[in-house]
Amino acid sequence: ANHHITLVKNVSIRSGDTLLVQFRISRNHYVAHNTFGQVGYGPRGGPPSGGAFYVWDGSINNVSRNNIFTNCTVSASSLYALGSGGSIVNDHDLSWPIGNAAVKADPKFVNYAANNFTIQSTSPAIDAAGALTSVTSQSGSGTTFTVGESCWFYDGFGLTEGHKIYVGNDNNLTVTSVNYNTHTITVSSPITWANGDSVGYAYLGSAPDIGAYEYGAKLLTAATLSNSGNGYTVIPNGDTRFVVFYRDGIPFATDTTSPFTANISSGVVTAKAFALHPQATPVITATNGTAPRPAPPENLRLVPN
Repeated sequence: ANHHITLVKNVSIRSGDTLLVQFRISRNHYVAHNTFGQVGYGPRGGPPSGGAFYVWDGSINNVSRNNIFTNCTVSASSLYALGSGGSIVNDHDLSWPIGNAAVKADPKFVNYAANNFTIQSTSPAIDAAGALTSVTSQSGSGTTFTVGESCWFYDGFGLTEGHKIYVGNDNNLTVTSVNYNTHTITVSSPITWANGDSVGYAYLGSAPDIGAYEYGAKLLTAATLSNSGNGYTVIPNGDTRFVVFYRDGIPFATDTTSPFTANISSGVVTAKAFALHPQATPVITATNGTAPRPAPPENLRLVPN
C-alpha cells in the first residue's frame, strides 16, 4: 500500500516478464517520458491478457503519459490491463505495432537492434507530448508558483541539480525547490506566467517529444580531462548531467554546468562524467587530453627521518 511514486525518463527493453509495472492497493503513481520495449520478452512471452501496466485492487489516481511502448507482448492488445478497482489515466502515449495508446505508429528509433533508442528526424514522437500539469496560481511573475500536481518534479534533494522544466513559453528553467504539500515550485530564474499555463520537462525544438529522449539528444560516449596549472576542465562528447572531479581517488568537486571545471592544487586528479540520458554506460571516465600529472603541491615541509 504505497503512493506517489514517480517513474520518468527511463528506458526498459526486453524486460523478461509478462508485465512492466503492477500497481495494487496503491495510489497516485506517475509514469511519463519513458521508453519501454518488448515487455514479455522472456520465456513466458506474456499471457493473452497481459499488458505493460496491470492496475488493480483499489489502485487509483495513476497516470501514464508521453511514454513509448514498442514490440510489446504480441498477444496483448491492451497496454493498460485493469483489474477490480483499478484506474489509470493515459494520454499522449505511443505504441507500436499493437496496443491501445493514443498514438499508434513506429517511433523510428535510430537503431533498435543496437540499443540506441534516440529518435530519428521523421519520428511521430517529435513535438507530440502533452503537458504534465499546469499552473494553478493566479497570473503573475516571479520564481515561485503553484501547479496542479508537483510530484512530477524534484529539486535534486541536495544531491544534484533539480529538474529542467518549461512553464508556458519559458523553457529550460531549473527547479530549486518543491513543496509537495502545497504543490509549490520555485525555479532559478524569474518568469511571467498565466493561470493554466502548461508545465512539463524542458525540451529541444518547438515542443516536448514522446519518450525518454528528445530529438537531438546525444548519448554520452566519451570525455576528455585537461588542465592548465591548477585548473581542470572536462569536455564530454554527449549530453552530461554533471562531472565529478577526484583528488587521489576521493571525490573533491562536482560541477553541474558546462564548461565543467574545478580548481585542485594538489594530488592526482581524475574525473568522471555522468550521462544526462538513460544509456547502457551511464558513467564515463574522462581520459587525459594532456599528459597526466599531479597538480603542484603547496605548503611543503621537511620531515626528518
